[in-house]
Amino acid sequence: LFFPYSIGIENVNEDFFKKYRTSKNPLIRYLANQMYQMQVKGIRNAKTIINTEFLGSTTEAFREIDVKPKNIPVPFVYPFEKVNKNKFSKNLRFALQKINENDFVIVCHSRHQWICPKNFIKKEWKDVSKNNDWLIKSYGEFLRLRPNANSLLILFEYGEDYLQSKQLCEKLKIESKITWIPCMDRKEILQIIKCSSVGVGEFYDKDIMWGGTAWEIISKGCPLIQGLRIN
Repeated sequence: LFFPYSIGIENVNEDFFKKYRTSKNPLIRYLANQMYQMQVKGIRNAKTIINTEFLGSTTEAFREIDVKPKNIPVPFVYPFEKVNKNKFSKNLRFALQKINENDFVIVCHSRHQWICPKNFIKKEWKDVSKNNDWLIKSYGEFLRLRPNANSLLILFEYGEDYLQSKQLCEKLKIESKITWIPCMDRKEILQIIKCSSVGVGEFYDKDIMWGGTAWEIISKGCPLIQGLRIN
């Protein structure tokens, strides 16, 4: 079974990987293209190939490598398992304690990816960035307008730019109103979402339907804030 994780298919036509395949460094270019050939071979040998992005670069990538996947929407999440509080991790207990101390809690468990790499031009990066900084800056503006609000923003140490997100929180002087959580099991993240006031997905600046992050928020009956621009 092959199920692509990255938009454009990892090691095929994903935006970051394409840069390596056309690198000016011959060794990087050679290795990247070898990885490409191996990935394509593996995909073609898979018995079942699934595509959840019916329009866009993932569908185009399958077309380029002459593969016809089964088009299936992102599966819904059905979190019906009973929660065993005795098995909660230390990080989950800490997060739930912080939630109980605040009246309004925002949670965002999306990957932090918003700093433009050196090998991308701004026009290219515009279609790749998750724009996590929009959430942080907007929350900072909310606190400026409502300085006495008993609120909290929960973020996760996940993604290549989470350290830059922490620096942005410090620059805006709102770090005391942010709780950072290490990466944890999905079942525990769902418990944090369930206890939060609102969940935030991603803010792609192009026509991309939401994926698993948003469905997880919706599955717990939590209101969702999601960037979605359909022309």
